[in-house]
Amino acid sequence: MQSINTVFKQNLVKVELGNPREGFAKELHKKNGPIWYRGYFKDDGATDIEIDLLLQHFEIKNIVVGHTSQKRIESRYQGKVIAIDSSIKNGEYGEILFIENGLFSRGTLSGKRLALN
Repeated sequence: MQSINTVFKQNLVKVELGNPREGFAKELHKKNGPIWYRGYFKDDGATDIEIDLLLQHFEIKNIVVGHTSQKRIESRYQGKVIAIDSSIKNGEYGEILFIENGLFSRGTLSGKRLALN
């Protein structure tokens, strides 16, 4: 996991790179790569089997996704995918995700901590 984060950070802003992205960095940033993929939010998107294969491949339990606005933080695929973009960029509402001891909850602007559904 650390190597994925390192490669991602080192190749985040394309215009700041001295050379084109290569190898794993190029795969991360493809339109349907893990950074920009939006299929978690479409009816004809990822299947449960595909999500399970992805989790197994990266040896992880959850995928946390932003950049696709939702009304609140929510889980999908039986809690395996967590959508955290709660439209705070619109200035109308926002939430934060708490992860404690492997459990997820969401914090509201009013200070409440609610279970993640």
